[in-house]
Amino acid sequence: MCKLFMRIIIILTIFIGQVRAVELGGFLSENLSIKFQDEQEFIKKETWLRLKLRSRMESSGLFTDIDLCYDPLYHSVPELKIKEAYADLSLGQFDLRFGRQIVIWGKADEFNPTDFINPEDYREFISLNKSDRKIGLFYPKVDYYFGNYRVEGIFIPFFTPSEIPMDTSHPWIPYQIKDIIVDPKIILTEPEEPKHKLKNSEYALKFGTTMEDFDFSFCYFEGFFDIPVMFREGIILPDTIVISPKYKRFRAGGFDFATTFRDLGLRGELAYVDKGYYITTDSLDTDRIVEKANLSFILDTDYTFLENFYLNLQWIGRYIFDYDEGIEEDELENRFVFSCHKYFFYEELKLGLSGMVYNLRDQDYMLQPYLEYSVTDGVFFETGCYLFGGKEKSMLGQFNKNNCLFLKTSYYF
Repeated sequence: MCKLFMRIIIILTIFIGQVRAVELGGFLSENLSIKFQDEQEFIKKETWLRLKLRSRMESSGLFTDIDLCYDPLYHSVPELKIKEAYADLSLGQFDLRFGRQIVIWGKADEFNPTDFINPEDYREFISLNKSDRKIGLFYPKVDYYFGNYRVEGIFIPFFTPSEIPMDTSHPWIPYQIKDIIVDPKIILTEPEEPKHKLKNSEYALKFGTTMEDFDFSFCYFEGFFDIPVMFREGIILPDTIVISPKYKRFRAGGFDFATTFRDLGLRGELAYVDKGYYITTDSLDTDRIVEKANLSFILDTDYTFLENFYLNLQWIGRYIFDYDEGIEEDELENRFVFSCHKYFFYEELKLGLSGMVYNLRDQDYMLQPYLEYSVTDGVFFETGCYLFGGKEKSMLGQFNKNNCLFLKTSYYF
């Protein structure tokens, strides 16, 4: 049904274009990344074409984003994906959207504790921004406006997991997955996905408003984690462990805000999750997983000064309630993210630096110095590098052999 609807959306968009103007846009980009440590090998040779089709009428519209990607390092043939394909309809105080779509909740940059809706493609989690990592889902969305208030409702009938690299040769495979796959004493079963039943549907509700310069909203979500929990099921042979990935259901509530104070921008988010799952070293816990509630938060501020010098700082944290000493993760986890850039030559040249310290205990980090140059209208050139450091079994330190240079050229039309 989902595939049929998306095909209808595309056909209708093209058909309407025969009688009404259709906006055609998109980009074509070439992306190269090469390691500069040990073996100097390419880890990315991607050609990416995105087509955007927009057909607008007085109270409705049809929208389609199509991606055609080819990277000979990972695919034998080009990948054709329908990123989004949906129809919009305005009925007085109601806005309806139906089809394959992407919704990102939260007001902070990139890291959003309240962003529960769409799964992500983690096969390129470093080199893609969040909106490009997102996987479109088929669902209806309703927005209701009254006065200065807005209520948003979403119903997701079918579960879709995130994409995680499972090939041990993939440069961005998490060490937790790789260690399981390469261990001959571990049997990894197929993930147990929720069945397509009404009780396994996901739904979300959001209420928001703006009071003077203070924009805020409250949200609620009930659904599944899009990354499976690795449960240890038992031992079937001497020294042979069976691990079964399962997608677990949870409920969450959140709050976000955005405001300004003179030239200072300030944003924040807070999310409470009733069931989080953590690996434990407690031998009395047979499946090696404990269930605990957690609270995640982010405080994000930015400031522009000294003639187009932009600075952004973020503090990201998570607290585990009813903490046990056997849990491998910290009771209070702190991460810090920063980015800065400055424009030169009438904003044709941009020099920037982004970075993250993921965990103070592991002292793991990522740095990304970069340069962007606008060659002419719609043509951009970007180069820079990714630098990783920290403990080998840490979130970012595990990729310290992936330090690489990147080069990207893009044409927007």
